[in-house]
Amino acid sequence: VDDVAFLRALIDKLVKDGLADPQRIYLVGVSNGGMMAYRMAAEAPELFKAVAVVSAVLDVPPESVKAAMPLLHIHGSDDPFIPFLGGIGKQEVSQLPRLSVARSIEAFVKADGASARPTVNDIPDTANDGTTIRQYTYASKSDPQAVVLYEIKGGGHAWPGGVVPIVNGGKSSQNLDASRTVINFFNAHGGGRQNEQADENLPPGATPLPALPATPAAPLPTKPPVPAAPAPTRPGMKGLAPG
Repeated sequence: VDDVAFLRALIDKLVKDGLADPQRIYLVGVSNGGMMAYRMAAEAPELFKAVAVVSAVLDVPPESVKAAMPLLHIHGSDDPFIPFLGGIGKQEVSQLPRLSVARSIEAFVKADGASARPTVNDIPDTANDGTTIRQYTYASKSDPQAVVLYEIKGGGHAWPGGVVPIVNGGKSSQNLDASRTVINFFNAHGGGRQNEQADENLPPGATPLPALPATPAAPLPTKPPVPAAPAPTRPGMKGLAPG
């Protein structure tokens, strides 16, 4: 199966059917899906505005990355499947060596023309789950968030903020909401709609539905009047004539 050709055909159909805006198409993947997202960014960059990857690394030669592409990468320092520093993960069934996270993002830092020295921001362990976050932001002249890496210190092969862990994947940090982080990154690169405000009461990326028109209340049922019962009379009595 040619996965790149399949995704190209899928996007083409969604655009032709009016279900996707060709100027606002984004790609996100986790684990194997993240490696596919990296591959699409390298081999079909013209299709996407930005790409986000969680718990994955570049699975094609770094030299194949030639076009600029805004990139968000989220990765646990203790990932047992795809090691942060590269090599073979202790839980990896295939036992294939992987690129490091640093080598993966370097290819896009170069393609984006971004500074090789990122700004660094540390996020403390407010969730008290034993993880902390270090954010590395690589800026270019045209994009202050050309490449952004979140290193989940103490985190495993997981989607941070998720409540269902990956089997044998290690710790899923609750100090970062990966879903919200991805949406915010995409919105910073042309996603969302003009004048659209984030609503914390909705899932990330959800659009509020229009309010339904008010339905007039049905009238309460009325009962027909009950005629008054005649006054009782005793046997043998006649009514008195007026006057």
